[in-house]
This record gives sequence, C-alpha cells and structure tokens, in this order.
Amino acid sequence: MTWLEVPPEAPAVVRHNLDAVNDIVRSVQEGSFCALLGTRLSGKTVLLRYVEQMLSGPLRWTCVYVDLYAAETSTLSGFFGALMRLIAGRLEAMTGLGLELPAAGTASSAIFRGFLAEAVHGLERDLVLILEHLEALPTDLVEALLTSLRAAFMDQQNQDQRVVAVVSGALSLAALTVGESSPFRGIARRIFLADLSGARSAAIIAEELAAARVLVSRKARRRLVVAAN
Repeated sequence: MTWLEVPPEAPAVVRHNLDAVNDIVRSVQEGSFCALLGTRLSGKTVLLRYVEQMLSGPLRWTCVYVDLYAAETSTLSGFFGALMRLIAGRLEAMTGLGLELPAAGTASSAIFRGFLAEAVHGLERDLVLILEHLEALPTDLVEALLTSLRAAFMDQQNQDQRVVAVVSGALSLAALTVGESSPFRGIARRIFLADLSGARSAAIIAEELAAARVLVSRKARRRLVVAAN
C-alpha cells in the first residue's frame, strides 16, 4: 500500500488531515468504497481535490471528480442522466473514451450501473469516482445513489476492472451514509473530518495567508478564525 508523503507546499488542510488522505488512498487501493463526512468548512473539498490530483498524477489512477451540485435535480431519471453526462464528459476529456448515454428521461439506477460497467470495460482499468456534496441532493436521491453504487460493488466482485467510489457529504448525512441501515454498510470505509479547533484554524489561516503573501491585521485574522468555526 502507498503512504503519501505530502510536500510542504500542499494545502494546510491536507497537511493537518494526513491520516484522512491516506485512509482514502488505502481504500482505493484495496478496492473498497469510502465515505468522507465532515462539518461545513472542515476542508472536505480541498482534501478531495488534492486526493484526486494525487490519484490521477503520481499514482496513475483514472479518477473522475463530480460535484453533485452540478447534477442537482428533483427526479430520479434526471439525476442519473445528469450524473452519467458529467462522468462521460470528464472521461472523454481525459482519455478520449466515448460512452453511449441514454435518451433524455430514460435513465435509471440499472442503466447507471450498466454505464459504469461499460466505462471500466472501455478503459480496461479501474475507475475511481469521487462524488462530493451529497447534501446537494434530496434524501431519496442520496439513498438511490448509494443503493445503486452498492449494487455495482456487488456486481463487480468477480471482474478484473472495478469502479471504486468515494462519496462525501455533510456530517448530518452520517446515518444515511454509514449508519446501521445505510446501503454502504459493510462495503465502505468511514472517515470523519473533525471540527477544527480555534488554534488549528488560526494555524491553517496563518499558513495560507503566508503562502499567498497576504498581510492582514490581527483583528482581521481573529474574524477569519471566528468565521471558520
């Protein structure tokens, strides 16, 4: 298993959450799904974008990041259709692989799973999906997505190539995402980003300001720390 050595120039949030970064990478390498949960402003987005860069770069995985706000919709068919378009567009831009998409209004969980199977077959390698901002979706669509991903996980157990999913959302979704009755129970590693203490927030803000060569007053720094917590 690869243990990432994070360089000094990595974002402060990443350096302060190195265990979480390596837990995600370990899950991907093991073929396990992963659920990252944390409060607002805990640094989930910065951390996941860094993981995406590491997986796609030095570790040479095919990795697609999707912000679920871009797939926001109120209908099941509309959601799965939008999600497939986002994934297909990203894969074509990265690899040149063209994937067939369903006609408007016909997408479903089963078609989504078939789409994922076609993607890994065409790539001839594993595909990592990073799906962030579960809170952008209504609860029923979150459950439908996790249920579909679980079915995909079970379908691919005897396959050479797999889809590995990393989902992320607000801490308020913990029960649905990793609770006793969650579709991800038993197949996903649970990772929680703790709230930042005032001291840690101050340290991260100071590091980021120094890296950007921005000078602010002590009063402004105190306000930034309060806003971050």
